[in-house]
Amino acid sequence: GAALEEIADETGLEIGSMLVGPSTTDGIAVHSEFRNAVQSMEENDFPELMSLSDGGIFVVRVDEIVPPKTRAFEEVKDEVAAAWRLAETSKLLEELTTELSERVSAGETFAEVGLEVETRSGLARGNVSPDIPDFLRDAAFSLDAGDIVAAGSEDNWAVVRVDAVYPADTESAEVSSAREIIRNSATSGMAMDTFELFVRHLEATGGLFLDRASIDAIHAQLY
Repeated sequence: GAALEEIADETGLEIGSMLVGPSTTDGIAVHSEFRNAVQSMEENDFPELMSLSDGGIFVVRVDEIVPPKTRAFEEVKDEVAAAWRLAETSKLLEELTTELSERVSAGETFAEVGLEVETRSGLARGNVSPDIPDFLRDAAFSLDAGDIVAAGSEDNWAVVRVDAVYPADTESAEVSSAREIIRNSATSGMAMDTFELFVRHLEATGGLFLDRASIDAIHAQLY
């Protein structure tokens, strides 16, 4: 029945207050356990001690639920204008890039349609240069040799052509390492599943109860 303020004075726990919304991820709200707890509570719910995945503990009290409200137009007009400009720019660029890709597919060269050419070779799915945008990577690995397509995102669009596709080297050191990692992960996962089934069997037939949250918190502190 003690108030959180009294518990903080007696235990040294840090106490604070914050406004938590759907996109709040600062402070303790970086933890999903905290966000989920707040979202599941109502005003004046009895505070309970809960655990974090990193071994920490917390107690939540919801003092007030603030209903959502529409922001005044004066507050958001610049954001709305910027979003509209970006959406319209992306739409026009997509239309233009699609037209240019169709012309290249019909036989014109990149230079003839006014495009600057940049060539990349030796691209592998697990080893793509960080300066290549995601949309270019996704487009390149979804095409067959000779395919041409328009690809882009927001205000960055390009015409992509795949000249050749080479089979993966399944005997390379990188592939062997990835295969070993997957094998070890699968073995570990099966071992954990077996242990979980064993624990459930003990709980169901032996009258045992294990506080999993406390066990996980202790393991996190140890390791």
